[in-house]
Amino acid sequence: MKTAFKIFLAVIGLLLIAAGLMCIASPVGAVSTVATIIGLVLLVTGIVTAIFYFVFGGFLLFAFPVLLNAIADILFGALFLQHPDGTSRVLTVLYGLLLILGGLTLVLIGFLARRFVENKGVFAGVLIAGAAFVVLGIVALSSDVAGAFLIAVPVGLALLAMGAGYLALDVHLIKAQKAGAQPRYFKDVDE
Repeated sequence: MKTAFKIFLAVIGLLLIAAGLMCIASPVGAVSTVATIIGLVLLVTGIVTAIFYFVFGGFLLFAFPVLLNAIADILFGALFLQHPDGTSRVLTVLYGLLLILGGLTLVLIGFLARRFVENKGVFAGVLIAGAAFVVLGIVALSSDVAGAFLIAVPVGLALLAMGAGYLALDVHLIKAQKAGAQPRYFKDVDE
């Protein structure tokens, strides 16, 4: 096993853990950073789409929508980059609305499926989960900090878990190499 690969796994694991800790420590900053990253992605995508239009537009059947898409991406990207705090508020509002809609959908599914479910505990569980989503959505809409917390903390926990996974894989590969075992990536055909 190459040393560079082991170092790569360790660095990626540590960076993911650091990003997870930063998300949990500063939820509002994390959401603002996400808004900035979205702005950069939109801006780059818009520029690349515009270049694509100007190079290949003559060959496209519907070239004008491609140009409109490029302009919209560039404008929204610039907007996100100019006002990351405002767009992070938009993200939290959309997330809150998504939670409310998801919760209402669960409640509706629970009521529609109650006749087909023999175990009433399942019905109650779906209703409780739906109500919890609705409450969390309302909390996300009520406060910027609460909305940022509801976005950043689960993302931070996921990043921590991913980083720990990379580090665990690195440790396992190092131990296996020290023991003289060759790492196997594919099953043998005969097994």
